[in-house]
Amino acid sequence: MANKIKIAIAEDLDFFRSVFIDIFEDEDEFVIVGSYKCGNDLLENIDKIKPDIILSDYHMVNGTGLDILNGLENKNLTIPVIIISSYTKQESEQILACLDKGAVDVLEKPTEQSFKASFDLLKKSLLRKIRYIFNNTSKLNLSTDTIQKIVEYIAIGASTGGTKAIELIIKSIKKLKDTTIFISQHMPAKYTKTFAQRLNDIGLNSVKEAEDNEKIVKGMIYIAPGGMNLKVSEGKIRLSDASNYIVSPNIDVMFESLVPFSRKTCGIILTGMGSDGAVGLKKLHENGAITLVQDERTSVVYGMPKAAAELFIVDYILPIELISQFINTISI
Repeated sequence: MANKIKIAIAEDLDFFRSVFIDIFEDEDEFVIVGSYKCGNDLLENIDKIKPDIILSDYHMVNGTGLDILNGLENKNLTIPVIIISSYTKQESEQILACLDKGAVDVLEKPTEQSFKASFDLLKKSLLRKIRYIFNNTSKLNLSTDTIQKIVEYIAIGASTGGTKAIELIIKSIKKLKDTTIFISQHMPAKYTKTFAQRLNDIGLNSVKEAEDNEKIVKGMIYIAPGGMNLKVSEGKIRLSDASNYIVSPNIDVMFESLVPFSRKTCGIILTGMGSDGAVGLKKLHENGAITLVQDERTSVVYGMPKAAAELFIVDYILPIELISQFINTISI
């Protein structure tokens, strides 16, 4: 069982529950660790069964898929959840709420009448998605039992598509007390101050454009100014001209400045074109830092995360919806 993908199912209809069980039992790489008629039963047994993936009907007689997502959040567990829904216009907003809450995908459930015609398509689609999700979420269970390391510094690098990804993260992370975040987003000089102000308005934490030689304040989030490279040195922020760099603010420069503090640092690379950040993340990893990249499915451009992943120095590969939860787990 250790090498198999562990699946838990929540489905109140006996017919579909048996269908899903049959799908996985025909595949050697999967094992069903729990099959329940309602989400509450699944949640009550979650610590015992420890699934890698949860497959949940949205609407059940006793509860919904959203209840499962809320229950996982309350337990501080991050387990990928795929929602199976018989699409109705009335439920569309609730399904969107599931995606907002962190569901990794939604599949349409065939009707019993159309079952024979659509079964093969459902099976193929479901297995493909689960394999992809499993391979790109690094088999994580982000409970405090799994990740006990708390970091003082989190450094985030991003490029194409990064502004939206960063907004999603800043909007969702908890109020920070002692952990400081540094962000280098490839962006022209005229826009980083406005970007920092926007981020400051949407989350629980104070966000500002970094200034040269300013003392680092715990719990702050600093945005590297456009046209400048950000370094961390002796408890202060050091800015330097980046005009000789192809892309800036340069992520490698930021990461490499944190190498002396690797054991209390997490380096993160989000969506972006090119390979900026990969070398710096490698140096952080070699010196004991936690390393993470955004997955391909949720990246607008999978260039920078892929470049890092291909160096085999990435601890975790996560969709953007789970990165804020990861940050909440390793920060204080």
